[in-house]
Amino acid sequence: MKFIALASLLLSFHTLAEVPSRLIKVLDGTTAICKTKQDIVRQVNGAYRLSKQNVSLENETLKLSYNAEFFTCGEFGGEIGFKAIGFSETFEQMIYSLNRGISTASISTETAELRFMRDGVYKIVATINMENASSRISTEIALSDLLNEAELVQLSNGDSVKVSVDAFLIKKVIFTSSELTMKNPISFGAFRTLMTISSKNGVLSAALQ
Repeated sequence: MKFIALASLLLSFHTLAEVPSRLIKVLDGTTAICKTKQDIVRQVNGAYRLSKQNVSLENETLKLSYNAEFFTCGEFGGEIGFKAIGFSETFEQMIYSLNRGISTASISTETAELRFMRDGVYKIVATINMENASSRISTEIALSDLLNEAELVQLSNGDSVKVSVDAFLIKKVIFTSSELTMKNPISFGAFRTLMTISSKNGVLSAALQ
């Protein structure tokens, strides 16, 4: 797998800039860093990113699409940084234990799902199986599942509604080292999509904020 020389830093929801592969800044503002051996240990489960968001609306169904990437942090060709791999691809990772010091472990993926919830409403409205996902992913959400009754009335009256949807990655991984084998559920950071849903002359539309 080719070592990534550059990665995208999201400065806002609409502006991209290039940064070294040792840093990935995600939509929720958190930053994954891979510069040192300590970072390799800290980033043992990898990191993911969604970018190039797009929203559209048809037949009262919202469609969300993104570019999706997963990275492992390690030393490649004598340099420490992130390398792009598949969401369910098995990878070797450096770990630290009190008994053995620095060693390696194998991390394989049993399941990987990207789950979507409305911000502040703890109900899953869509799920994407990421185990064999391509780099461009999409999902659909019915407006009746996303908006509350008052917001649906607003739209029927020709008003607009602002809404945000959070996407977060959940993986069930199998961690195998010389000392143990265990299954762990891993929850990664959330990515937020802000949008405005509008009704004009009875026609619904959606746009990123």
